[in-house]
Amino acid sequence: MPVSLHSHSGQYCQHAYGELEQVIQKAIDMGFVCFGMSEHMPRSQEKDLYPEEVELKYTPSCLATTYDNFVSNAQRLIAQYETPNTSLLLGMETEYIRLSDLDLVTQLRTQHQIDYIVGSVHHVAEVPVDYSDAMYTSIEHMLGSTETVFRVYFNAQYEMLKILKPEVVGHFDLVRLFRPYHPLSKDVWGLIDRNIQCIVSYGGLVEINSRALKKNLPWPYPFKDIVQRMMACNVKFTISDDSHGPNDVAIHYDKLRDYLLEMGIGSIYYLTKIDGHVITLEIPNVAYHSFWSKNNLVSSSSSSSNQSSKQSLTIMPISPLIAAPSPVLTSRSPTSPVSIQPAPSRLVNIDGQPKLPGAFPSAFPTNNQSNEMDSLPVSESELVISDGGTERDNISNDAEIRDHTSTQTRGANHESPEGCYILDESASNSDIDDEEFVMVEANDVLGGY
Repeated sequence: MPVSLHSHSGQYCQHAYGELEQVIQKAIDMGFVCFGMSEHMPRSQEKDLYPEEVELKYTPSCLATTYDNFVSNAQRLIAQYETPNTSLLLGMETEYIRLSDLDLVTQLRTQHQIDYIVGSVHHVAEVPVDYSDAMYTSIEHMLGSTETVFRVYFNAQYEMLKILKPEVVGHFDLVRLFRPYHPLSKDVWGLIDRNIQCIVSYGGLVEINSRALKKNLPWPYPFKDIVQRMMACNVKFTISDDSHGPNDVAIHYDKLRDYLLEMGIGSIYYLTKIDGHVITLEIPNVAYHSFWSKNNLVSSSSSSSNQSSKQSLTIMPISPLIAAPSPVLTSRSPTSPVSIQPAPSRLVNIDGQPKLPGAFPSAFPTNNQSNEMDSLPVSESELVISDGGTERDNISNDAEIRDHTSTQTRGANHESPEGCYILDESASNSDIDDEEFVMVEANDVLGGY
């Protein structure tokens, strides 16, 4: 009976494999009650292309055509394969690289009559957070610290949640992919709590995403500490395999079932369409459904956790957010994501709006009410864009292209078939020193908010 509302195929995603029809057939054969096809929305600028897309001489126009073709094929397959036992839905996974992406989501949703969206953030400072460790490190260099990367990510997520109100929230803490044991400061917890409250306010579903386990991470997304926080706020969960091909359907669902049991998640929710309307339904006692045993997805020791899951995470109390020190944002070309340049010392407002997501959450006030977290001041250095081109030292672009497409990878990458990220369990869990941060006066907040 379980579900997945997050999937891709090699027909329409260059880091996936297989045909969309094969993916659907696999889900039906396994007895899914609901399966959502949620291909990535097209990215709109050439500098957003991934190296493998550049190698194939793709353009943003190609991506737009590819998504149109996906919609047409998905609609045909829904008509062909949907049964009373398996609901098939047309979805779209969002990108939020810049503010204009949110408008494009709305446009595409109306144009194609999309059933639901998976609200995801994959970029910070216009650089993917899930592509490679090298790219992630480049973001840290630009922003000045991992702490600031986390802050900008969760701020961008909040902007996306407020504007789009996605039915499904995708891989909530994807920003932890390459820094799984980086401690969440009390300030970051404040942002997370704010985002959780936003999801609860409009009734969104948070996916428990099993693809994290394919990356050799200790837990699915969201990690245990955030799931605990969400449960305390009565968040509704769904489950997703984030499959990138037919063999990925229900990937690691045996471990996902264990995770549900360990966390005490009894019910999950899913979407279905009745009389043309998408509604939310509940599956109670999901871990005890016959689906798991039928598909040999009951692990040999359901009561035992992955050895790495014994690593503890600390949940921090919330305190007023402190601005981070002088990070720098730059643009990136497709194969060279980083250029580090000094940032001006004053605050700016670019065309009345921030240039990049996540640096200025109060750009989107709702109901004429100000939110305490919305009023967070942000320094100009979190908004600066370099016009001088992009360079990166000691990183081979050719090697990154190979990493992104080869089955034999030498380091972590975006979508290698089995992943190869080796966790550093010795990573420090020490608290962030508040003296590393500087305060920005309230009257210096961008745009007068």
